[in-house]
Amino acid sequence: MGTPLRSSSQRSLRAGRVAADTAAIAGLTLASLLVLWLQPVDAAAGVSRGSDALAVGFVLLTMIPLLWRRRAPLTVAVIAVCASLIGSTRGYALALTSIGAFVALASAAYLTDRRRTFALGGFTLVALITISSIAGGSFIGVQALIVDASGPLLALFAGDVMRSRRVYAERWQARAEEIERLRDADRQRAVAEERVRLARDVHDIVGHYLAGIALQARAGLRRVRSDPARTTDALTEIDHLASDALAETRQAVGIIRSADALTDLRPAPGIDDIEELIARIRTTEVSIELRRDQPGRSLPASLQTATYRIVQEALNNVIKHAGPATAQVTIEQQPDALTVTVRDDGKTTPNARPDEQGNGLLGMRERAEQVGGTLQAGPQSSGGWRVQATLPVREGDLA
Repeated sequence: MGTPLRSSSQRSLRAGRVAADTAAIAGLTLASLLVLWLQPVDAAAGVSRGSDALAVGFVLLTMIPLLWRRRAPLTVAVIAVCASLIGSTRGYALALTSIGAFVALASAAYLTDRRRTFALGGFTLVALITISSIAGGSFIGVQALIVDASGPLLALFAGDVMRSRRVYAERWQARAEEIERLRDADRQRAVAEERVRLARDVHDIVGHYLAGIALQARAGLRRVRSDPARTTDALTEIDHLASDALAETRQAVGIIRSADALTDLRPAPGIDDIEELIARIRTTEVSIELRRDQPGRSLPASLQTATYRIVQEALNNVIKHAGPATAQVTIEQQPDALTVTVRDDGKTTPNARPDEQGNGLLGMRERAEQVGGTLQAGPQSSGGWRVQATLPVREGDLA
């Protein structure tokens, strides 16, 4: 829709400019004819002929071509200069016709380039010398040449200055538009990256809570007859997990729908939230132990969020694939790196490979790579599965 609107606006501007040009030239022509009619013959001023049809013809020949000066600026300038010079040297009191010639010269300099402007200036001088010499029977004097040439040359200079200013403004406009395009591209790239991050968050959130719901549902089914009270507890936990999942999913989707939702969201989860995460999914079937170094200097939010999401997805995999198991989460903070390890002693698939590319494993690797780290995952020789992420801690990141 932008292109048709722009084209319509340009056509309207062009039509308005043509109308304004036509009105201005018509007014200038009428004024020239009126002055020509009122101007008396004054031999002392160099006027030796009265007004007649030829004088009117010279006026019209100088003024009317100005209507086409945007299409053929050099041709119009040549016609206007020649008509004005010939009419003046033949003794007619052409009065305002010299203004038409100046307008044609200034327009030609404005609409072409400096090389053509110099060429037109040279032509004007040659035409002035030639026509004046033919009319007067001898070469024009230096003083008279300077006086007569000053007007046309000033018109060319003014047109060249205006053209230079226009070109300068157009270059800055083009540069501003290019900067705006680059800014839009950066904004779109940032939006795309944010959408990918949010999609990963939604996957982690939904996967985590669904794994917990499935675990509680299995526990409840086994105890539905033997231990109804424990079954009720399991169903209550499922209700809580489902409610939390819906709330966090709405928050994540809310960012995509509206940037205003950012102000209503709680901060991104960090390392301190891992203990709460474990408490939510710990059951009699999956026992989870957290080992964490005493926190030293605070870590950047991006590193803490990556750690939380890696642990969350790794525990989801334990719940979904390991069966009854004991899991251990270890977080070690070293001077130059943060090491996160999640291992379990549950069952493993015989042909499982460390490079197996499920969505969960891919998401964990992306989380680690996003902060410049690496991730390794695979079965342990003693049984179970191990996920280990090494996330670099730069000196400038530490608070």
